[in-house]
Amino acid sequence: MKKIFAFVIALMLLFPAALADTIREQVNAPAHITDVFYSNTGKTTVQIDADVTVPQADRVPMYLIRPRLFAPEEMTRAANILFGSREWTGSTEYFVQARTFYDGTQSTQYSTKLFTTEQGDGLYWPVGVSVLNVEGQTLSNGMMQQTFLRYSRWNEELLDASLPHYDVEGVSQLVTPADGRQPNGCGISMEEAKEQAEAVVARIAPHMVYAGRGIKAENARQELHPGQYSTDIDSAGLREAWVFYFTPMYDLPCNFAVSGLATYNYSVRCREESLCIIIDDEGVQDLYWYQPYDIVGTLREDCSLLPFDSVMQVAGSILPLTLASYERDGDGARARVTDIRLGYLRVMRPDQPDMLTLIPVWDFYGTVTFNGSFIQNWACHSWLTINAIDGTVIDRQYGY
Repeated sequence: MKKIFAFVIALMLLFPAALADTIREQVNAPAHITDVFYSNTGKTTVQIDADVTVPQADRVPMYLIRPRLFAPEEMTRAANILFGSREWTGSTEYFVQARTFYDGTQSTQYSTKLFTTEQGDGLYWPVGVSVLNVEGQTLSNGMMQQTFLRYSRWNEELLDASLPHYDVEGVSQLVTPADGRQPNGCGISMEEAKEQAEAVVARIAPHMVYAGRGIKAENARQELHPGQYSTDIDSAGLREAWVFYFTPMYDLPCNFAVSGLATYNYSVRCREESLCIIIDDEGVQDLYWYQPYDIVGTLREDCSLLPFDSVMQVAGSILPLTLASYERDGDGARARVTDIRLGYLRVMRPDQPDMLTLIPVWDFYGTVTFNGSFIQNWACHSWLTINAIDGTVIDRQYGY
């Protein structure tokens, strides 16, 4: 009997993770949840009918991270994969330039460009048909911002309206959810496009995992006079493409969320690391890789997370409040949360402005209808972010 007991103890020491509760069990999170939240007036309603995603992990550390520039080997690897068999040229060495903003603050700008030797007629001179732009910027306090690697199959300097051009930057360029439909003028299925996207990203940024998808219409341009273009075009007939989002995978994946970036001095001036790839029948049309990070320290080896019920209590109080402003000018809002996810988010460090902290959070994704008619339906838009450790609400624009 003693031998059997000793054997069991040995197994427990060898395989502690197998015996420990999963994170889902630790926080008592269901696989799916339904609920309804109301504002005090009853005008605003938040319908919860959501899958609850809790990644598998042995622990949930809290990390100290620092934004960085893209390395030459990352540029070269991306160029070889995206340009494919097409010959390309350009430098992986940054051109460095000082810059002064309108308010007198200063920064250092880094930029370089790789492009195909095949050229087309640009606005002023011949340009590469396909291009890979790499840029970064460091503020005077050491914080890095606006760092990206962007591949464009058709160089926008060609200004050829017959070529598909896509852009996911800015409020006017928001991506809509797929919602089971096929993009206009695009024959490749979602499954085929996603498989293609995952194969490309696995070679360019193997630390990234799939985070979401949507559909994006091409940029609308019509030539009025030589070199002058109009965007006043009916969007119904525009070509569309699949958009797939990827985020870094640490112990948990980073939660991806489409949101505007605040530019105040007390906001996080650099965006979260993510990769967006746009695919249509002809393959990869555009690829955006934003702001890589390095882990430079571990602040906690394992975080204790709040019970899921406590998180939902915070959501029940705050979600209606985030939409209550629409009650002043109309009938209020009707929100529907369809996805709740546990993952990482970077937040500010007031004592170290050139670094950030990676913490676990819950994000609430869904759609909202305002005043009975206007639908705010954005792919991967989080309406609420809650700190999974202490239940505080985090504003993604400001970073705390």
